[in-house]
Amino acid sequence: MKNLVLSITAIAVMGTVLSTCSVATAQNATQAAKPHKIGLIDMAYIFKNYDKFIAERKLIEEELQVKSEEAKGQGEKIARLQEALKAMNPTSPEFSAAEKEYAAAVAGFKADASRIKRELVMKEADLYKRTYLEVTTIIGKYAQAYNYTLILRYSNETVEAEDGPQEVMQKMSSLVVYHEQGNDITANVLDYMNNKYKEAAGGAGGATAPSSGTRR
Repeated sequence: MKNLVLSITAIAVMGTVLSTCSVATAQNATQAAKPHKIGLIDMAYIFKNYDKFIAERKLIEEELQVKSEEAKGQGEKIARLQEALKAMNPTSPEFSAAEKEYAAAVAGFKADASRIKRELVMKEADLYKRTYLEVTTIIGKYAQAYNYTLILRYSNETVEAEDGPQEVMQKMSSLVVYHEQGNDITANVLDYMNNKYKEAAGGAGGATAPSSGTRR
């Protein structure tokens, strides 16, 4: 009787294992049967035509312009101090005081220029980072919505007869040398992002789901 119970238990366990294996095999077969769908995205085109990125970069450029005007005023002050030094007697007390003022002005100018440059570079780097993360998030949603299994970055620019050697080498660096028109999802992603930005800014455009199509 004991041996019979053990045999029945062993058969039951084996049946469970075989059933689990069958389910796993069926799932693997379903996954294997899922066709690959590859999409392409021109990131450079997105950055060049994304309204939000353009607007924020313009603000950085305007800030740079303001700082440049301020620096121009400081430069003119330094030039006046330098001219005044030339007209003074190097052995006079006034020359020593003016020389110190001139040196302090030059040092301050260089320090301010270095700080401003560093701040603007950091702001621009942060803008690129935030935009890149935003784009990749939208691409992920688009891929899930339209069943893409892989999205590759590429450049839509083609080699032209008038291109110089450097331009040719840059364009040849793209891994994609041929693709069907429907693989390019750049326009759809860009349209969605621009509509979303306009909606957030109070514009007329609405952020509808990205459509599936090709770049216009």
